[in-house]
Amino acid sequence: MSFILKNGIIICLIGESGSGKSTIANYMEKKGYKNINTYTTRKKRYENEEGHVFVNEDEAELIKNTNFSCIQHKSLAYRSLFSDEWYWSYKSQYKQHEKCIYAFNPSACQDLIKNVVDRKIVIVYLKCGQSERRNRMYGRLKYDNIHLKSKVEPINTVELRMESEKEEYLFFKCDYVVNTECDINDTFKTIDTIVEAVEDEFNESICG
Repeated sequence: MSFILKNGIIICLIGESGSGKSTIANYMEKKGYKNINTYTTRKKRYENEEGHVFVNEDEAELIKNTNFSCIQHKSLAYRSLFSDEWYWSYKSQYKQHEKCIYAFNPSACQDLIKNVVDRKIVIVYLKCGQSERRNRMYGRLKYDNIHLKSKVEPINTVELRMESEKEEYLFFKCDYVVNTECDINDTFKTIDTIVEAVEDEFNESICG
């Protein structure tokens, strides 16, 4: 039986659009976790969207025209096809850091677990009701249109995104569930408690 030393922690934040993944990831960065920006072929949904590296149109077209799902690329931490757009990350991105965060969907998370064996991986599901998520997404579009005066995604795509995510979140595995509809400070406290427990368990494993 082989033993693989875990050299760090990866916390995976999963949750539907509007559940608070970016907010929690930004908070955890202040706690010393590196938020890994994933690559994607899709276009920005709004002007200042963060959390991804948006490849140019030529690169996106090249990837879409190749059978990306069949390429055995050992440098990839994960890859996932969602709504006809590719999302992926390289192992070199997390290997530079002891503590990292990924914010993505359950299928991407499972691919990461399959490909990454040298990190302790913990999955946190951010639970938020459909009505609240809808309000957040519409509110974000309204803010961008008024304050940034930028071209953003049409409002009807919010409903399309919510519909497309339903099947993805019917069945999935997670280690923790966090309610993100409550006061944000209460949510942060819950996240702090989880992170403390994960880090204590990790430290005990490498010391023991």
